[in-house]
Amino acid sequence: MAPRGILWQHWQQVAVPVTLSESRSHMGNQIRRWAAASLMALVPAVAVATTTASAEPAADPTSWRPEERVSPDGYRAVDPALTIDSAGNATVAWIGSTVTSESPPGLAVARRPAGGAWSAPVEADPLGHDRPRLVATPSGELVALYRTWHTGPRLRTLTIAPDGTVGTPARLGYQPARALDFDVDVDLTGTMTAAWVERLPGKYRAVMVSRRPDGGDWSRPHALSPAHVAVARVKIDVHSSGAVAVAWEGRRNDARRQGRRVFARTLVPGAGWSRSAGLSEAGNDTQDFTVLAGPDRRARVAWTIERGALDVPSRLRMATGRPDGSWTTPRMMTTGRTYAPLLARGPRAISLTWERFSDRAGQTWVRVRDSGTWGPQRRLSPATGTAEQAQAVFHSDGRLTVVWLYAPDRGAAGDEFGVQARTRSADGTTWERRVDVSSRTVLTYYGPVMALAASGAVEAVWVSRGQLWGAAQESAPSAIS
Repeated sequence: MAPRGILWQHWQQVAVPVTLSESRSHMGNQIRRWAAASLMALVPAVAVATTTASAEPAADPTSWRPEERVSPDGYRAVDPALTIDSAGNATVAWIGSTVTSESPPGLAVARRPAGGAWSAPVEADPLGHDRPRLVATPSGELVALYRTWHTGPRLRTLTIAPDGTVGTPARLGYQPARALDFDVDVDLTGTMTAAWVERLPGKYRAVMVSRRPDGGDWSRPHALSPAHVAVARVKIDVHSSGAVAVAWEGRRNDARRQGRRVFARTLVPGAGWSRSAGLSEAGNDTQDFTVLAGPDRRARVAWTIERGALDVPSRLRMATGRPDGSWTTPRMMTTGRTYAPLLARGPRAISLTWERFSDRAGQTWVRVRDSGTWGPQRRLSPATGTAEQAQAVFHSDGRLTVVWLYAPDRGAAGDEFGVQARTRSADGTTWERRVDVSSRTVLTYYGPVMALAASGAVEAVWVSRGQLWGAAQESAPSAIS
């Protein structure tokens, strides 16, 4: 799923990078927002506590270093993925090529040693065409999982040694398989779990799973979803205990009018996989979903559903797994029309971020669960303008940083989108003021995606005007009252 380092695996945050194939264009997104806004007056409000950003006390923001360009001159980049190993070495992978190249873009990798500068990119796989994921193991080995369009959409994987040496790409999955969606995560022992949607010969689209011990080989894939469900998308998360949660969107082959629903299964080491469970209600199509693993099968899955011919999103619902493998009744988590839910875990808290519509524009909102209780909804982005593609990460001391893309004039064509951020104090009492992480630049960004450094600071990378950029928080945060 997200590119994750072993450092932040301790707190199980989920930061799914938004890629070209997963996201909507800004213009297409606005059309759906305008449709949603026109229907908002027809929907009754839900009694969920709400707090706006203007009502919150705010501390001085944690400072960020000036943004720096990661990709060199004459290099085009999309779909960035970032991870930082336990030694503080940062690695970024993206799909790119030189401006003058006549060959299709491929997988490129750049590395920055702790305290050093970014290296020149290495062309790791010319057949790497789509959506790289990066995960780091305790030994310092990195594994990249990505898709190639050579002879069809198929999964490929390669390893990057602790010294930065890039291995030989290999195929993951059955030889004739077509990978329609995929995700990967790693636990504290370095065991990786990959899940993907595969169109098997003569069969329906299924969720396939393979596991790989640290330094070992991928296991033989096996189907996780039932045969009567045609799967479209899949997401995975791994808990520090080794528990795994996989959620997918699918439609029953024998009941197309039931719509696309969210299903889930959990794995507990030594106890095997739970039974497949349908979480969202039948009759509506799932719009977005997110998954967070937990100990003893106590995973969480949150989702929105589409309403009507205009694909208007609904409020956000969430279900929680039980130790016996069953799930709670879905709970309404938000008011308003929502997109892009994202769950993240910290050492003592869980966060849920989403994009909410208001007056034909999107805003970044959050709820945080402290001491077993969900707090009120809070708007993090400005009340005017458009915010989207939020990502969240917890620090080891319990602080929470959320970043998002922001444009001041409601996402109109030609908008200038920049990266903004806010950080919540470790004790949960205060949100810092918003800070501009990047300058605003015309044209669509890819990202941002984040990783946690050994210093405890957050780093982020994004794409603007075809160039890969990055910035990092200062290691020592400012005092928070």
